[in-house]
Amino acid sequence: MSEDYGAKHWTTTQLQKAIDKLGNSAVSVRKELLHEKKEEEQHG
Repeated sequence: MSEDYGAKHWTTTQLQKAIDKLGNSAVSVRKELLHEKKEEEQHG
């Protein structure tokens, strides 16, 4: 499965949570969201 997830796959809440935690660095936020997505797939 491809690991290239676009922003359309994230909810506004998920995006805001990542931004609040990491600041507005696109790279940091993307890494956080990808990490969360991988965890969901492993446990879901």
